[in-house]
Amino acid sequence: MHPFRQRSVAEQIVDHLREGFRNGHWRGQLPGVRSLVRELGVSKDSVEAALRLLEAEGSLQSAGPGRRKEIVLSRDAPGEFRSLRIGVLFSDPLRQINLYAQQVMLEVIRRIENAGHTCVTAERSLGELGSKLPRIVRMIESAKADAWVAYSAPREVLEWFVTRSIPVVAVGGGYSGLPVASSASQLDEAIHDSVRVLSDLGHRRIVAISPDSWRLPAPSLTGQSFLSALAACGHSPTSYNLPAWDQTPEGLEKLLESLFLITPPTALIFVNPASYVAALDFFGRKGIRVPRDVSVISMTTGPMFSLLPHRPAHFEWPVEEHVRRVNRWVKCLAKGRTDLAQVIFSATFELAETIAAVKGRKTPERR
Repeated sequence: MHPFRQRSVAEQIVDHLREGFRNGHWRGQLPGVRSLVRELGVSKDSVEAALRLLEAEGSLQSAGPGRRKEIVLSRDAPGEFRSLRIGVLFSDPLRQINLYAQQVMLEVIRRIENAGHTCVTAERSLGELGSKLPRIVRMIESAKADAWVAYSAPREVLEWFVTRSIPVVAVGGGYSGLPVASSASQLDEAIHDSVRVLSDLGHRRIVAISPDSWRLPAPSLTGQSFLSALAACGHSPTSYNLPAWDQTPEGLEKLLESLFLITPPTALIFVNPASYVAALDFFGRKGIRVPRDVSVISMTTGPMFSLLPHRPAHFEWPVEEHVRRVNRWVKCLAKGRTDLAQVIFSATFELAETIAAVKGRKTPERR
């Protein structure tokens, strides 16, 4: 027995309009949105969402911009498309995940709702629940969603969806080897390109300021990619290149103090934009100049960097590709089809003003 869920206003309008099509209340061309708003006593947004659903299932046909929609009578149409209640699950509170992930997930939610579905965000993130599966399961079940979009969910959470036959699309996370749809970013190419460019410019002391997940309990795939990129460029990677640090403002200050005490790095790669901005404050207080004294790369960028004197070298993430992938999955699900494709999109490295050559080397041309 399926869990009880309330139907959205748009879904109720769809039912009402279908009945009107069948009993002849509306024939040929459907009245305009304003007329329907007045007749039904509902909001314009709800009417427009209902009309999108009816178009998607084939009960309405667009005659072009500014023209009334044509009513298409078909016995089979109502079964071709259904409005879904889509749950959205975050690894951490939205405000704490990186900018690119925020862009992806907010746009995913917008397009799902524009397609006539209902989006519900889980009450708490996985991190807020301490990644405790029983607590996560209770929260998921209470949301009564038809399907889920899970951002950076661990493997055990995705395995639970599989065992319960609940449709889920994983945006990153521990999906590998599981029969679930997914959309993930591949950083290997961008990491190798950035390390190669730095190495070609004579940089021999390259350090990644990374979160604990890159190192603990063992180097993650992304951490391994960074270390292998160093090795491929002739370096001998050690913990110096991927240092551990207390993930606090005081911890970052202590790390930078130790790095620049005796053998300062010539290049720093920042995984988190917050650590990048904090490091710029440290550089200013210590008289360290970018890029003359140290080259810097931010793996993410955004509006917070727009007024800095140097445009940061950074990674470009495949935001739109992820959004389209999730949108295709939802569309298939709404039509009763199964989509378990696992798709990987590559980030790219963008050279900019925060990288310079070590003495005696030529700075590459910027893209």
